[in-house]
Amino acid sequence: MAEAAGTFGVVLTEMGHTLMYAETQEVSLDAPTHSTENSHYLMINRLEIKNFRCYKDLTLSLKRFNILVGKSGSGKTALMEAMFMLGGSSPEIYFRIRQWRGFSKTINLTGTREQYQSLFRDLFYNFEQETGAVLQSSDSESGSRRLEILYADSKEYRLDLKNPEPHAFTLSPINFKWIVDGRVHNTSISFIEGKFTISGAAPVAPLAYYNPFNFSAVENANAFSSLSRRFRSTSLVKAIATIFPAVKDLTLELIGGEPVLCVETELDQKLPIGALSGGVNKFVTIALAILSNPYGTVIIDEIESGFYYADMPFVWTALVDLCMKEHVQLVVSTHSAEFLKAAAPILAREDISKESQLLRSELDDNGRHTIRRIPSRSLEAATSMDFEIR
Repeated sequence: MAEAAGTFGVVLTEMGHTLMYAETQEVSLDAPTHSTENSHYLMINRLEIKNFRCYKDLTLSLKRFNILVGKSGSGKTALMEAMFMLGGSSPEIYFRIRQWRGFSKTINLTGTREQYQSLFRDLFYNFEQETGAVLQSSDSESGSRRLEILYADSKEYRLDLKNPEPHAFTLSPINFKWIVDGRVHNTSISFIEGKFTISGAAPVAPLAYYNPFNFSAVENANAFSSLSRRFRSTSLVKAIATIFPAVKDLTLELIGGEPVLCVETELDQKLPIGALSGGVNKFVTIALAILSNPYGTVIIDEIESGFYYADMPFVWTALVDLCMKEHVQLVVSTHSAEFLKAAAPILAREDISKESQLLRSELDDNGRHTIRRIPSRSLEAATSMDFEIR
């Protein structure tokens, strides 16, 4: 998930102005969705969410392997976004998520408080922006990470005397305060003189998040190059070969002047991986995220997308084995009964059953969003008897 030194975001415009960082560094759209390697981080074992998206107050214990199910709109994506934002380093991460949810890459503002705050109100439970939101996690070594999102008090007053308008307002920047192992890192988004300014940064966590909208061929090429330089690409090739035997090797080739991840098959020439199979491409993306984030966390929304149902047992086995080898935590969501049937016996294996669980997002009796935990062995029993647990 790590941002590459302030090189990611969306282009925001207000009367021709571009979203800028504090040091007038322009933000680009091509940044990695996963971190660089980090051996000083262990998996998240506890997550707390307050006043964020659809969650009023949620405390959740996580394990090594977590499969999230539930109806559409029950809070699965919101939970994953909470983890992703908590692992970030600056407020630009919110604009990234906003774009993945289908909003435009450009934002036009006229300078009113209402328009400015409308960008952020859906971050807060029941749109209660005054309360703020809190995300917090602890890892298996008792390290902690906390993110507080709240509007700051401001004495700044904007009033155009030439064109007085009834909606002149006191500008209150929205603050994203990360507290990482006791150290405070204040960051904020301000709208001053027609420009958005993002200031401050926190240490980023080794966390990768993928959804159906953010897979990147450029990022895959960069991640593979990093592994290949350190002679670590063999594990990836072997994992692919167990599922897709047609793939003999992976290499980087220049196509149109740009490095592209290509596959060697029995054909006379290598193929760009995207031209071979969507399933192969997605598996490589997830496997690269795991290999690039030892001791980190990989999150995948709708993991079943792109995979042929008969391949799912082999895909899941390969991913679980990679995670065990690299000490990576996996959090995935699915709507697929085929995927659950494929995953259940693997998660019930004696060596990992205690490290696995099913999470079901649902509404409680008070109409609040919550998460119910189901042991992995119960998942195997339910799927073997064709119980509906999605």
